[in-house]
Amino acid sequence: MKLNYVFLFLSDPLDSRIPDVEYEKEYKAASKYFSVGLINQERLFEDNVVTTTYKISNDDIIVYRGWMLKPQLYDRLVTYVEKNGGQMLLIYQNMNIRI
Repeated sequence: MKLNYVFLFLSDPLDSRIPDVEYEKEYKAASKYFSVGLINQERLFEDNVVTTTYKISNDDIIVYRGWMLKPQLYDRLVTYVEKNGGQMLLIYQNMNIRI
């Protein structure tokens, strides 16, 4: 099984087709070596809905790159990834973090 590392970045809040300006350089650098996608920032923060430009599949290991998420939103992201056959590189329950 070949693992595919995928970096998901937040989209620009005004244009969901481009990365957030704060992550633009990192997005471009990551895209040279890894698969990348965007999470629609407006839908995530306004509607609590995860939508991505990258189609997640079974061998994908997802690395989230974006603003800090509340635990409930991160849980939604983890659920979305797992329902689509992927897995998150980090799950906050596995870290020793008190919320």
